[in-house]
Amino acid sequence: MESIQYANTISTWNQLAEQYQEKFMDLDLYDDTYRFLCDKLPKKQISILEIGCGPGNISKKLIARFPEAAIDATDVASNMIELAKMNLPQLNCFVLDCREISSLIKKYDAVVCGFCLPYLAMDDVIKLIADTSGLLNSGGLFYLSLIDGNYDDSRMEKSSKGEESMFVYYYNSNQLQQWLKESNFRIEKEIRKEYLKGDGNHSTHLIFIAERN
Repeated sequence: MESIQYANTISTWNQLAEQYQEKFMDLDLYDDTYRFLCDKLPKKQISILEIGCGPGNISKKLIARFPEAAIDATDVASNMIELAKMNLPQLNCFVLDCREISSLIKKYDAVVCGFCLPYLAMDDVIKLIADTSGLLNSGGLFYLSLIDGNYDDSRMEKSSKGEESMFVYYYNSNQLQQWLKESNFRIEKEIRKEYLKGDGNHSTHLIFIAERN
């Protein structure tokens, strides 16, 4: 069943790539969280991996702070990667499923994973966190964000315009704290953001910045 859900999610993100870009490319809701991450990073010769980069909305913020940073940007949706290449030609963009990041052989000073977790089942989230730990230098930073909630409430949900649907997974703070600790991370910051959805309801977004021991 999960393989079918994932295939549907990838197809849907390819369909929604331009809509996503229009909605999120210049969103400033999370800017303070990016600043916190950047303030913790070294000032020169920074290497960053962004997982699930979309059209490059987060990498755009990172480049503004560190224009000389070496950034690898990945996404499972090829249409997202094409947009990221157009928006930020200096990025090294390529298609990669986040469940396969262990295939990368580089080490990074930071790994950024903005809202991939809502589209991953629990076993894959735990693996992603462990795989990220293996990609980071000692003292490297991990930025990840998710939708707060109970895993048992995970379900199919429609896009903001109600035209497409994807399976959305919910996780809570206690789960993430446990999994980060088990993968040799120390949490530097946990931030909550209230996000207004297209249907007028609010959801709580959790952002973690953790340091690899």
